[in-house]
Amino acid sequence: MALLGLWRLGRHELRSAAEISISAGLLYVPVAGFWLVVSRLGIQLLGYGDTIILLTAVHFHFAAYAAPILAGLGGRQLSKKRNLIRIFKFTPIGIIAGTPLVAAGITLSPVAALVGTVMITVGLLLLALLTLIWILPSIPSLVSRLLLLISSLSTLPAMLLACAYAYSIVFQKLIIDIPQMAKTHGIANAFGFALCGLVGWALIAERSEPLETKSHLN
Repeated sequence: MALLGLWRLGRHELRSAAEISISAGLLYVPVAGFWLVVSRLGIQLLGYGDTIILLTAVHFHFAAYAAPILAGLGGRQLSKKRNLIRIFKFTPIGIIAGTPLVAAGITLSPVAALVGTVMITVGLLLLALLTLIWILPSIPSLVSRLLLLISSLSTLPAMLLACAYAYSIVFQKLIIDIPQMAKTHGIANAFGFALCGLVGWALIAERSEPLETKSHLN
């Protein structure tokens, strides 16, 4: 998958903000997989405990892999609207740049994690807004619209919780702890945002004209 991402970056016709976002998601996959393997093997790499290593793997699967791909799929739908695509560009910037900042915050500074969390939050909330106002009305399938609606609405509570957690770490004021984050932020992101979003776009791709789908792949 990462090799596909590298190949895509080399293609001139796949260098729009939407396509770069998808490529970035593919390139983050080995990072997510690496930390997942380390977690399953029980290796406490760099002195981190099991929980932090597992959460790093989870973070890179959702924030770094699913989020950029969902952003890119949304960007494709906006590609013919120049004014909106200019606004959309802030979405992949926030997600792609914010993800390593959150990871770096674990080792360098909680402030970096807070900045990265805010960047991802802004990017995802912008994506949700664009989806709700401009993308959903253009999708003919009721099921796909419903799934993307759930995905978009899940973003707000999930990311506000993420910001609250990052804030509590920086200022050492407990607002929400890791077990609570797993039950709220984790479930909203995994099942609401990521799962519903990916299934929704997959159904749209199945109903698209073969030539249209082929043009995105070539």
